[in-house]
Amino acid sequence: MSTNREILGFRAKLAAGERLVGTFIKTPTPHMVEIAALSSLDFVVLDAEHAPYDPPALDLSIMAGRAAGLDVLVRIPTATSYWMQQALDLGAAGVVVPQIQSTQAAQAMARAARFEDGDRGYSNSPRAGEYGTTDMPTYIRNADGGAAVIIQIENPQAVDNVKEIAAVPGVDALFIGRADLAVAYGASDVAAPEIEAIARKIEDAASANNLPVAGFYANAQAYRAQGSKGVSMIVLGSDQLMLKSAWAAAAEDARAQ
Repeated sequence: MSTNREILGFRAKLAAGERLVGTFIKTPTPHMVEIAALSSLDFVVLDAEHAPYDPPALDLSIMAGRAAGLDVLVRIPTATSYWMQQALDLGAAGVVVPQIQSTQAAQAMARAARFEDGDRGYSNSPRAGEYGTTDMPTYIRNADGGAAVIIQIENPQAVDNVKEIAAVPGVDALFIGRADLAVAYGASDVAAPEIEAIARKIEDAASANNLPVAGFYANAQAYRAQGSKGVSMIVLGSDQLMLKSAWAAAAEDARAQ
């Protein structure tokens, strides 16, 4: 990424270390994004890795978020330039990239998100280019400055290489993948001492490179128990988890009357 590139939008808030709170959306409908926009959330992440999102579903949900003024990110299903291109062309504010294990893989994803100093294929005809109405210099400047690339650290290979991954130009944040880390290391749960130690290692690598850190927590209570001051991008639960919890609490309350 060029050193003089202006950082824009959600990416600028992330770089500034603002405390940002969002959630995963796992139900592929734009209505969930519209509802989230009516709350005080700062962003949502469409979970195309673990939910049935295809490009048309991403299209509608990103459109809903942009119309409502809510930053929409996409956790792509695989670390490929195809999915990076799809998410950014549709107008996503950023991309969470799973299953990165090496510096080379992180470099490839950072380059796939940029036109200049990168490999992103150019067309201003999608939503991100305002359907062809944005001129080439403006589109390149806004796209390169605004696309947040968040690398998920979730396996032993990534942990071993985390210092080098954090130093890759164009990587904007590291995401602590506690659940996958717990499975990979054979831990009892996501808050096991060995996972806490790994989380601190990831935070230290990010801090050494002036990068923010993202993390997932089932709810605010889990964040208070597992989170740290090093985590500024907080993903709380999901639409499905929040609905289930709210419905269960409402039913219990009604039965208690």
